[in-house]
Amino acid sequence: MDLFSLSLSVCVLMVFLPGAARFSRNGCPCPEIPERNLTKPPTQTCFQIGSRFRYQCIDGYVRKSGTSNLIKCEATGGAPQWTEPTLECICKHYLLIYFLRTQVKSILFIFCLCVNFMF
Repeated sequence: MDLFSLSLSVCVLMVFLPGAARFSRNGCPCPEIPERNLTKPPTQTCFQIGSRFRYQCIDGYVRKSGTSNLIKCEATGGAPQWTEPTLECICKHYLLIYFLRTQVKSILFIFCLCVNFMF
């Protein structure tokens, strides 16, 4: 190999390697799962283009009706990225019903509680 072809090979490697490393983390082309408030962290860390992921609300919270917990890794514009989630986790409500009977009248109390235990 003469000196000219050796310098050309080094030049080509310097141009193409940084771009390849930018879009792939150790063979995982998709970026990390975006964090969402009140959701459990993902158990899997490596995703391929086309992969789907479903967020799960932490204990004591549920998915708000009409929102989606599903995101998908797509290669739009060359760089893989996750679709925008609409998930909203809301407090799980507990109904407490208390019936009080007195001599005068009966009273029905209904309490709607949102119980959150954060440690």
